[in-house]
Amino acid sequence: MTPFRISLLLSLLLASCQPIPPAPPTSTVVTPTSAATPIKPTATPFPKPTATLVLPTAKLTPSSTPVPQLEVQTVRLPAPVYFLSGASGSQQIWRVAAETHQLTQITRFSFPVDLFDVSPTTGQMAYLANNELWLAEANGEQIEHITLNVITHSLKLTDLVESLAWSPDGKRLALAGQNGVWLYRPSDKRLTQLYANPPNIFSVRLNLPETWSSDGQALLLKLFYARSDASGVGVLSLVNANLTLANGLSTCSDLSWSNDSQYVYSAFDSLGLNCPDPGLLRWDRRENTTSALLSSTYPVPIYFVRAAQEGADGRLYYFYGAKTSANSALKPSGLSLRRSAQTDLITPSRLRSDAYPAIAEALWSPDVNLVVIVESAPPGFAPHGTLILLTTDNQPAVVLAEDGYLLRWGK
Repeated sequence: MTPFRISLLLSLLLASCQPIPPAPPTSTVVTPTSAATPIKPTATPFPKPTATLVLPTAKLTPSSTPVPQLEVQTVRLPAPVYFLSGASGSQQIWRVAAETHQLTQITRFSFPVDLFDVSPTTGQMAYLANNELWLAEANGEQIEHITLNVITHSLKLTDLVESLAWSPDGKRLALAGQNGVWLYRPSDKRLTQLYANPPNIFSVRLNLPETWSSDGQALLLKLFYARSDASGVGVLSLVNANLTLANGLSTCSDLSWSNDSQYVYSAFDSLGLNCPDPGLLRWDRRENTTSALLSSTYPVPIYFVRAAQEGADGRLYYFYGAKTSANSALKPSGLSLRRSAQTDLITPSRLRSDAYPAIAEALWSPDVNLVVIVESAPPGFAPHGTLILLTTDNQPAVVLAEDGYLLRWGK
């Protein structure tokens, strides 16, 4: 064991990340039922609601509930940003307008929304609320209830569906959890099981926000062992339903696809037991090998990286900090936005003068000209935090909402 590893073991204790042997997938096709009829609301108090749905009205902006504060700015978003927030007293879906940054509450259930995603082509929303799956238009209207009895069995849907994500073409919705990985097609209301968890795997979760490869042929997954803290990363092919365990990748890290879907970038910014060294890795899907782009050594240098994203020109954009002196603090006070060629990450170009110590989440624009982050406060209380818009040309940071998480681009 290297001196650096020994230092990691003595510093912090985080989740163990051990490889998982793949298991052969199963393939099952069923047809769930659908019911768009709203359910009459009851007086059951939050947070233990019955199966009650309050349909949103045409006027979505609340008049008497607290709203995350906003200062109108000139930076235009490429699309609306959707997120979860408890600003109304219950966790619901909210939207930031692309041009004005106006905040609008989209869902108005009498119970909290647990998960959601937005179709990149149609803007249709899919979300999990009150242990049920729902589809709705971008404005929250035309709500449709999707019955998934084949997944739930006698257990709760919130246990068996822990993540969901639309495909790049908006025609398929991936669902993953304790009952494997499924695909739902709204066009014909067909539900297909792609992967059934073997006994040694407790849960499968989609890597969010980047689950689907850009060609729509593979899913990036995080796998968790049954009756242990071990976990691993896998890529599930939609062509042949094979699951490939990604050697060298960890569920501790931020994971993102390359533009050509041949690589996965892994960024990590913490010191901990059985997690990777802080730095930046690149996994080759064809060779199933991992190479270090920024590798930390003990006692210095140590590189801290979050939210790496490949630009159209092949350069990498990411949040970065470094410990380069043995006398400096163990971890930098904040991470700043950087850009570099993949052949020279030691001297990255600094794109912004500010830095952020507790980035819980990052949502990059398609052209990588801006990013929306969730800065948790106080640090360490992820995933909630302040939504902040940052441009790569160092324009002033813009606060979009005071509290939220699970960022998604709309249409």
